[in-house]
Amino acid sequence: MSKTRRWLVLATVSAGLLMVSVDTTVLYTALPTLTGDLHADASQKLWIINAYPLVMAGLLLGAGTLGDRIGHKRMYLTGLALFAAASLLAAFAPSPPVLIAARAFLAVGAAAMLPATAALIRITFDDDHERGIAIGVWGTMAVLGAALGPITGGLLLQHFWWGSVFLLNIPVVLLALAATAAFVPGGSGHRDRPWDLIASLQAMIALAGLVYAIQEATRPGPMPLAIAGALLAAALVTSGLGYLLLAPGLASAVYVSGVLLLIFVSATGIALRSCGRPVRRLAGVFTIDSRHRRGARARDRERDPAQLHR
Repeated sequence: MSKTRRWLVLATVSAGLLMVSVDTTVLYTALPTLTGDLHADASQKLWIINAYPLVMAGLLLGAGTLGDRIGHKRMYLTGLALFAAASLLAAFAPSPPVLIAARAFLAVGAAAMLPATAALIRITFDDDHERGIAIGVWGTMAVLGAALGPITGGLLLQHFWWGSVFLLNIPVVLLALAATAAFVPGGSGHRDRPWDLIASLQAMIALAGLVYAIQEATRPGPMPLAIAGALLAAALVTSGLGYLLLAPGLASAVYVSGVLLLIFVSATGIALRSCGRPVRRLAGVFTIDSRHRRGARARDRERDPAQLHR
């Protein structure tokens, strides 16, 4: 491979990495505008931000090994296509749940691309000196993208609507797809390499339980049982991940128990939050009625001193 082509490969994978990093922080400035238009509550705002890094972190564990099996170029192309589709869905999301789902879908594409970018650099650059420079550029793109995210979001919001922060990904994806097909070396991968999808899902669910517990603890009226249940579910899922190599049967049971517990805790918390206002109103009615009865008894005793001994 020529030297020019090697640096074109670096530019191609750096563009994908920059895009992934920008989307990590681009909503920091756009969040007030888009949540106002979509009428998102405080909980939905947190999940709009957290869904992307949470799902991406959970899937990174298995995305790298899957790239070893099917080929890193194919994995990178798949991630780019998923990222473009998710960006379109997020840009035109009609409601907060759709936007949260689109951000999670966006993270699937990011998780597919991120390990592939590092692997393609390792495959392309044989010289240690050039590889060191390439890895330095790769790391710089990751930091630069996170720093440019809020700036990019603010600049776009001055002239366009909030969906433009997601549509910005589309031209970058199209250029990266063309450059990947033209310059990036291919490969069929190694079919004998293991791929552990269950471990990736376990890591993602454990992170979800931890985030839910932190989110519940920061509410004005936190529910200790919900926090404890979410933390216990995360611990069970993490324990299942640890026991996977030693006792697969026990790991499956612990994993399923943790998932069911997390679902139960989340559903219970949502139900109690939804019913909280009627319950408080009902409690207020009983409190007012009780105070009214005590006041009536006190007035009767003042009128009839004989009732003081009752």
